[in-house]
Amino acid sequence: MSDLISRQFGRLTVVGFEGIHTTPCGTKRKMWRCKCECGNESIVAENNLKNGSTKSCGCWKYGKIKEHNTLHGGVHDRLYGIWKSMKRRCYSNKDSHYASYGGKGIQVCDEWKDYANFKEWAYKNGYDETAEYGECTLDRINNDGNYEPSNCRWVSRIVQANNTSRNRYVEFQGKRLTIAEFARAMNIDSNHARYYIDKFDREVVNG
Repeated sequence: MSDLISRQFGRLTVVGFEGIHTTPCGTKRKMWRCKCECGNESIVAENNLKNGSTKSCGCWKYGKIKEHNTLHGGVHDRLYGIWKSMKRRCYSNKDSHYASYGGKGIQVCDEWKDYANFKEWAYKNGYDETAEYGECTLDRINNDGNYEPSNCRWVSRIVQANNTSRNRYVEFQGKRLTIAEFARAMNIDSNHARYYIDKFDREVVNG
């Protein structure tokens, strides 16, 4: 019988022999009692120690999962979904919005291709995970620019809608307003605002 006492395997140090155990399929295994660096003890099969498949009492795997979650956050977090959608719009031609983003050459900066970097920027620059839906959205300041720290901000959907390249603008009381802003100023809905603006434009064209 090989003596593994005092030998170290990963975080485990062998402290005693626990006998030979027979598995349900009839395989005989030498079992060793091991003390982990974290202080816990566990019983491990000799072949698992030698081939490296068991390196700790379980704390190593737990620690790696915790580290990953700390860096990358849960995949079900709203911010993670925003990050995935941003990349999909730019790089997946199967995305319904690809033509307006990746199809126009808009890209995600190299820094933000790592979710940890994007998450860190988001929380330092106004992202609010408790905000109601539509009150904290990722917006590009320059609609022809890429997704990158210097060109992005967190705004409400109303502000974002006013920043789209598809907007029409009108001059009202010395201010340049989108149709949505004009409608709110006039206390009418956007459809009525478009009707009046289109009617005015036709009258101007027809004299």
